[in-house]
Amino acid sequence: MWKGAGLVAVGLLVGYLIGPSIAQAAASLVRIQSCCSLKTAKVNARNQVEVHTDASTSSVFAFTEPSGETIVASGSGNVTKHAARYSDVVGVSLDVPVAGTGPVTLILRKTDVQGSGQIIWQGTIQAAGHLDWSAPNAIAIFGGTGIQGINVEVDNTGGATVQYEVYGFGFGAFCCTAQQRFSHR
Repeated sequence: MWKGAGLVAVGLLVGYLIGPSIAQAAASLVRIQSCCSLKTAKVNARNQVEVHTDASTSSVFAFTEPSGETIVASGSGNVTKHAARYSDVVGVSLDVPVAGTGPVTLILRKTDVQGSGQIIWQGTIQAAGHLDWSAPNAIAIFGGTGIQGINVEVDNTGGATVQYEVYGFGFGAFCCTAQQRFSHR
C-alpha cells in the first residue's frame, strides 16, 4: 500500500514539475504556412520539415524573405529578368547545401543583358553554407529605356548544389498579397 501511495506521490510531483513546461511548449508551436494558400509545411516521421527544391539531392533551403516582397528570380544557374514598368530588388538568399570542389559565387547586376551591368550584390560561399542579403533601401529598376532589368550570374565550376532567390517587386512576378486578396472573394 505504501509503495502504491509513494508511486502516486512521485508521479504527482513529476507532473507538477514538468507539466507546465510541456503545456508552455505546446502553446508556443510555430505554424509554417505559404503566403498564398492555407497549406502548411509537412513534417516527416523523423520530425523533419519536408522541403522541395530543384536540387538533385535531399536538402533544406533556408531563406528569409523581406517583408512585403516576393521572389522575382530563383534557380541554380544564370538568369535574366526584364523589368516591368516599375520593379525593385530588396534582397538575395544563396544556399549551397552540398559543396563542390570549388567556391560558388553569385553576382546580381542591373541590366537585362547577361554578364554585364552595375553589380548590385556579389557573394561567395567557399564550401557548403548560406548567405542572406537585404538592401537597406529598395533598389529601383525601371522598365522602358535605360537599365530594363536584372541578371544573375552563378559561378559554380566545382559542381556544388546551388539554390538562390532574389526578392523584390515586379519583373512579371505576382506578389503574394495580391494573390491573397483575389483568392478571398
